[in-house]
Order: sequence, then C-alpha cells, then structure tokens
Amino acid sequence: MAITYTWGIQELEYSNDEINGVSAVHWYCRAEEDEHYKDVYGQIDLSYDSSSENFISYEDLTELTVLDWVFNHPSIDRVLTESILADQISAEKTPQTLTGKPWSLTPQATNGE
Repeated sequence: MAITYTWGIQELEYSNDEINGVSAVHWYCRAEEDEHYKDVYGQIDLSYDSSSENFISYEDLTELTVLDWVFNHPSIDRVLTESILADQISAEKTPQTLTGKPWSLTPQATNGE
C-alpha cells in the first residue's frame, strides 16, 4: 500500500481586535501506511496588511487557503517533509535493530508447572 499524507491546520493565532489578522499558523502532516503512521507539527509566522486587496478576514478563511499559505511559506518544504515521514515509516517497518531473547521463543509456564 502507498503512503498517504494528510496536511491540516491545528489552530491559528490572530489579533484580538477588529482586524483579526492571522499572525501564526500551527500545522501538521500525518503519513500513514497500513498500521504505521508518523506525524510532524510546525508553525509558520505571518505578517498581514489589512489594507491589501489580498487580505482575507479571519471569518472568511478556509483550511485550503491557510494550507496554501503553509505550502508557499519559505520555511516549508513539502516534498522534504513528506520524504522524512516516509523514511521514518520505512525504518519502523524494517528496523535495523531487534530486541528479544532466543530462549524466550518457547512459551514459559507461569503457574509453576
């Protein structure tokens, strides 16, 4: 099965005034394959100009719009983020180190028998 990636917005920080301009976005990405999953969380800081024709009021924001901000932010590399998560899942599925005891392969009696 292929790895699926889910990007989302955890929450927004915005000004407590009549403008309600967004100043920070807390985002996450989850990678899943079968029963394996890995998450990464991050934050981007923003500045806004409420007089700009591109300004979107807090009430009119959608998750897709905010995710677009995340994907286009200079600190975010979507391909690299997903690649790191894929590597973590791969490492979990085929670990380089195992643990155990060879003499524990046969069940042991626990009631004194």
